Amino acid sequence: MQRRSCRCKKSADAIDPHFYVTTIRLKTKRIRWEEQKRQSNLEKHGLDFRDADWVLESRYRLDVPVVRNDEMRLQSFAYVFEVFTVLSLAHAERDREVRIISFRKASAEEREMYYEWLENDFTD
Repeated sequence: MQRRSCRCKKSADAIDPHFYVTTIRLKTKRIRWEEQKRQSNLEKHGLDFRDADWVLESRYRLDVPVVRNDEMRLQSFAYVFEVFTVLSLAHAERDREVRIISFRKASAEEREMYYEWLENDFTD
C-alpha cells in the first residue's frame, strides 16, 4: 500500500506535557487527534488517522449520528479502494474542526448495513 505524505505538525495547544494534538487541513476543515491515540489505533487496527480523509472525502460516505459519553459523534462508513474494504471512522465535528476518535475496518454487520444503504438509499 502506498502511503501519501501529509503536512502534520504538533499543535502548540497541548493540554498537558503528555498530550499533544496533531492537526492537518482537509479542504476547509481541520482534522485533529491525540497522537497517543493515533499510535494506539495504528497498532490495534493497522489504520493511521492520517488517512481518515479516505472516508471523510468519499462521495460514497454514510454518516450515522451516535451519542457516546454525552457527546454527539458521527460514525462514518465508506468503501475505500486503497485497502479494498469498508472502513469505519468515529469522529466528532464542531464548527470547522473534525476530531478523530477511532478508525478501523467495518464489522460484518456494519458492511451489510453500508451495502444495503448503497443499494437502496444512496443518491449521487
